Amino acid sequence: MSQAPMRIRRFIIRTVLILLLIVLGMAMYNIGREYSVLLDNGTVTIDGREYPVIAYGSLIIDGDERKAIDIWEDDRLLQKLVGTSHTLRVLVLDEDDDSAQKTAERKIEMDFDTREWMISLAAIAGESERILIPNPIYIGEQETAPLDDEIQDDADGIPEF
Repeated sequence: MSQAPMRIRRFIIRTVLILLLIVLGMAMYNIGREYSVLLDNGTVTIDGREYPVIAYGSLIIDGDERKAIDIWEDDRLLQKLVGTSHTLRVLVLDEDDDSAQKTAERKIEMDFDTREWMISLAAIAGESERILIPNPIYIGEQETAPLDDEIQDDADGIPEF
């Protein structure tokens, strides 16, 4: 008679351990997932306000100044980011002496629909509430080549970071 409760208890413990391993695996997948993010340095209008292009600047991701990326007017960069949380620091620099004229920093949280959006470096430098703009390459459920270089900004459908 004492065997039945012991079997049930063992079954419950094993089931809970298996579920914990599944949850741990899903968490590790999210933490280590690599995201391809488009960073755009073009003039953009968000919520009726225009944010001008950065003529010359630098982008520092997650505080790693050794891997600073130079940004120029109308650059569009593809950056691979690992993990779900990142900090982007945009420095607007003087072209003559590389001195920082302005610095803006923004923390972003990645999610599964990030490929539908681009991050506007001009909006980060302008300290906009919204920094996401539509990705011209990703339209609906299918990926297509962009028809032109202009970005039609529909701020109503843009999620906030």
